[in-house]
Amino acid sequence: MAKASSPAEPRKSRKLVYALVATAVALSVLYPLRQYTASKQHLAELVASEKRIDAKTEELKAAKNRLSSDAEVERLAREHLHMVRPGEVAFAITGAAPTPPAADDPAAGRKTETAKPPWYKSFWRWLTGG
Repeated sequence: MAKASSPAEPRKSRKLVYALVATAVALSVLYPLRQYTASKQHLAELVASEKRIDAKTEELKAAKNRLSSDAEVERLAREHLHMVRPGEVAFAITGAAPTPPAADDPAAGRKTETAKPPWYKSFWRWLTGG
């Protein structure tokens, strides 16, 4: 005898087919949606980058306008190239930096407080008993 199919079996298989179709539709919608959100984010990054570039362009235009004046060029030549106008005298300070005043103050006739020796000298004295 052939097994008679119950009316519940076609309904189960029909529900399974509907579930598979719904899953396929959902998955086919997710990829374009992900692409859309990624492109939207990329567009926002590009707009922000364009604003930064526009601001930098404005800064460079302002610098170009400043450098078109003779006064600014002269200021930069004096500051960076140490140039002088004809008839001006240029001075250059050479040599070592000035040394700090000595520990002895001859005007007062007495020694100032002596500095504490470094820790390693104190330790060496303690170690050697000296």
